[in-house]
Amino acid sequence: MYWTEGTGAAAKVVGALANGVAAGSQHPTFDLLMAGIAPAGVGLSAPDVAADDADSIVVQTTDAAGNNGVSVVSYDSASKQSLTQIVAPGSVTAGGWAPTISPDGQTVVFVRNLTADGDAQLFATSFHGNAWSEPKQITWMTGNHSAPIYEGDNATVAFEFTNHTPQAGTDNNGTYQVNVAQALAATAPAAALEKSLSPLSGGLAVRTDNPAHVYRFAGSDRIDTAVLTSHQAWRSNGVANDTRQQAQSVVLSRSDLPADALGGSALAAHKYGPLLLTDTKALNAETQAEIQRILPAGGTVYVLGGTAAISPAVQAKLKALGYNVSRIAGDDRYKTAVNIANAVDPAAADVLVATGTNYPDALSAGAAAGAYEHMVVVLTDGGAMPASTDAYLQAKANNGQLKYLAAIGGAADHALKGAKWDGYDALVGVDRYQTSYLVAHEIFGAFGHIGVATGTNWPDSLSGGALMGNRQGPLLLVDPTVGLTSADDALIDANRGASNWAYVFGGFNALPQHVDQQLAADIATSAGSTQGPGHAVAPRLATPNVAKH
Repeated sequence: MYWTEGTGAAAKVVGALANGVAAGSQHPTFDLLMAGIAPAGVGLSAPDVAADDADSIVVQTTDAAGNNGVSVVSYDSASKQSLTQIVAPGSVTAGGWAPTISPDGQTVVFVRNLTADGDAQLFATSFHGNAWSEPKQITWMTGNHSAPIYEGDNATVAFEFTNHTPQAGTDNNGTYQVNVAQALAATAPAAALEKSLSPLSGGLAVRTDNPAHVYRFAGSDRIDTAVLTSHQAWRSNGVANDTRQQAQSVVLSRSDLPADALGGSALAAHKYGPLLLTDTKALNAETQAEIQRILPAGGTVYVLGGTAAISPAVQAKLKALGYNVSRIAGDDRYKTAVNIANAVDPAAADVLVATGTNYPDALSAGAAAGAYEHMVVVLTDGGAMPASTDAYLQAKANNGQLKYLAAIGGAADHALKGAKWDGYDALVGVDRYQTSYLVAHEIFGAFGHIGVATGTNWPDSLSGGALMGNRQGPLLLVDPTVGLTSADDALIDANRGASNWAYVFGGFNALPQHVDQQLAADIATSAGSTQGPGHAVAPRLATPNVAKH
């Protein structure tokens, strides 16, 4: 949610990721505009958020002279923020105010006067060819139009109309609507397009129906499922009208064992690319095709594990295709995980610790670490603490970097205790499913996306975790014989209105079809959908008393 603080040129838009459950004071707030983006001497107010899953937010801008304009805040494929000016702050006949944006984020409607004395009309501009069109008038009734708000059909805008005193013509005061596309296509003034809804007006609120979007990624095998998951997020390189994100890298893991890749989901999310799988000895043809589809020559492929995990032949093939290859490996899976964590962020402040001898807890942690800046995953040897992991944690504690430490699962908790660590957060459930729930509940606030995968195998969760990190949503592990638990349902339902996108990783042999139906029931909503800033700063997670004794 977003709101305005301050007035005029000093106004700013502030937001919070809220889920409708916790008290407002529990939600960290943030300025809409990131550092270096805010224009000097211009205030922002009256935000309206699209439901386009691209974080498009229209705002009113105000300069020091009190002139108003309209701009759109958006994020590119790398979650880089930009502020695009649609209408510069200007006079009442040249500027604009009270903007609203369509649910798909492609059209903006705002108010502008035809004369200095009034006759406020609605104007619209649409996004075409990577630019916003010249604003065009879309209402014509003589009088003042105000408080426009887009409706959930992505086609019509409701607004208030006030006739002049004395009344001009036969148009009465009240609430009206106009079909924006029809009005933009009109070649002459067409007041007949303005349809009366009610003689009442004031405080318009529009119901926006957001149907459930449940996607299942089910390939013929684990390699194919990873490729299908990649297709969801990443554009075909060089295709200008492909609206998916441009991949900046690829993370490649062996397809038969998870050991070296348990931190790979977070790496893929932070490096803005998918996690794909291949055979150890040769680059799988389908994986090669996907790499070439999304990553231009000269891009980086991160290879996880030593030459026994992914052979020199695979590395040579990638280089022959024109890619830079960065192999991340260690003496064992624990050192490999530490090296992956350092590749994600050498200055990571938030560390999730999970066992490396079994996959479920680390997979839940990987999606969380991928979703937030400065968060990584390292591994324990079951209930024992490897020297490399302990040294990594100790170094961060010594230099003051370690702000949050959490044990994900009972084995990691036992290892941390045995290594004399205390003051950390223990997210320990009675089984892998409850631990996965605790990660989703405690580490994520409001989320716009939810992913689920079987808890009885690892490949689907590995590639799925990379996507969920990119989508900034949790990955819940699900028992295929049970489906979503009542606690899972309650968590997803608590985000109703923020979460309208769900992903099921794996085929019906992995998770039965009724899981799709459960998700659809949990996320379908008649409330609006808003998104927080791309790759948001981590929630207020802190373990200030963490220490090794």
